[in-house]
Amino acid sequence: MTMKVKEMMTSFAFICLITFHVISPWLHGAELAWEVALVSLVMIIGLLALTLSKPDFVLILKPIKIPLLVLFLWLCYLCIYLIPIPLELLTKLSPNSAHFYRLHANVNIAFLSVSSSTSTSELFELTSLVLLFIFTYVLLKRPIRLTRLVYCLIIISLLTAIYSLTNHYTDGLYQLSKAIPPWGTSWKQALRGTFSYKNQYAIYIAMVLPLVLGLMFDNFKKRKKEIQRSKLSRSLLYLLCSRIFILLCLGFLLFVVLTKTDSRGGNLVFMLVMCGICIRYLFWQQQKVNKHKALLSIVGVFVLLGLVFVNSVSFERFEKHGFNDSSRSKLHSVAIKVISDFPIFGTGPGTYPLIQHAYKPASLGSNEMSKRAHSDYLETLATQGIIGTLLFSIGILLMLKKIFMGKCRAQPGLLMGCQASLLMLLLHSSFDYNVATFYLSALFFTVLAIALRLVEPAKHKSRAHG
Repeated sequence: MTMKVKEMMTSFAFICLITFHVISPWLHGAELAWEVALVSLVMIIGLLALTLSKPDFVLILKPIKIPLLVLFLWLCYLCIYLIPIPLELLTKLSPNSAHFYRLHANVNIAFLSVSSSTSTSELFELTSLVLLFIFTYVLLKRPIRLTRLVYCLIIISLLTAIYSLTNHYTDGLYQLSKAIPPWGTSWKQALRGTFSYKNQYAIYIAMVLPLVLGLMFDNFKKRKKEIQRSKLSRSLLYLLCSRIFILLCLGFLLFVVLTKTDSRGGNLVFMLVMCGICIRYLFWQQQKVNKHKALLSIVGVFVLLGLVFVNSVSFERFEKHGFNDSSRSKLHSVAIKVISDFPIFGTGPGTYPLIQHAYKPASLGSNEMSKRAHSDYLETLATQGIIGTLLFSIGILLMLKKIFMGKCRAQPGLLMGCQASLLMLLLHSSFDYNVATFYLSALFFTVLAIALRLVEPAKHKSRAHG
């Protein structure tokens, strides 16, 4: 295969990656099974093209081989749930799973999962996420592709924001992506973007916002000396005509949309994480900065954001409900009961909506909200048990350690933006369910790959270019 053909196939693979991120948000964040299959197919086609153009691309994964190996072991472990085993053996391994089969089916052969078909579908999704991470990491060996992907993510979120505001002020006149029942909050009441559920859209916007701010920070840092040397009037004119001002406007627009989602959790997580990242930057970096001026600037920005927030529907909800958990504590207790009955292996990947009915009190009802644990961590423990949760956690934590301990002199702002974006989902997932929306997990793994590329040592980058 000639170099030109290889380059064309690599470019095609990158187009597939961009296409994946373009269409996923508009398909409710890939919430339904066919939506997941469609966007995964696009990604897999791109991955195949990349494999053909770079048959030795596995060598590019060397810097992250240990966490990848752990994630591979995790996927192999999840395959165990799909292996038919005698009911007598299942009784020894997971007594309550065997009891479930005796109650609902007269069979001699069963599975560790209480629903093998559901776990098969879930395993496909989880495998797709790991493949997406590998696909993205390999493709981003060139910095120009990394920057283009980040801008692509921002532009897509901006389009959903404009779409949301347009429908908000026209009462859904231009609605293209209808919510999947039973969701369907009025556009006047709250913005849900192209997703079905406003909380999921809120955390999507909250994850993209730090990327905008990170790029703005890097652009300002590059032009800082030039701005300082110029006169005030000339500096202001320069800023108004620069990419810095455009990114500032985009960030402000996305923040306004976030405040209009009526999501208390999304807004609270955004504020907390951004405060934490700013404080970390001020007090844990080696470069000399005027901390008093920087702190005053940060306080001024948060005061401005606070003024926008207190005049939003999300703040009105805070005033009305405060920190009322909307029965989340009851839902958490249901998940804890499931975990206590299935501690080692869990009920099987993706099976929580099926098993929770046997543990849920009648007072919680049977609506869509009550089918989830409203904590992705508790739900993962309930479905994958201690072993599965531990393997997945180790793989992710090893990568997060590299990201939060690493540095990036070329784009420190974007690295901080990636760190904030990852923390947004990790924190929000402790009291809401995001894994049900495939694209939120896909965005997490995408940002994970971007951040790992940013902190990669220079010697690995030079080899990759070579």
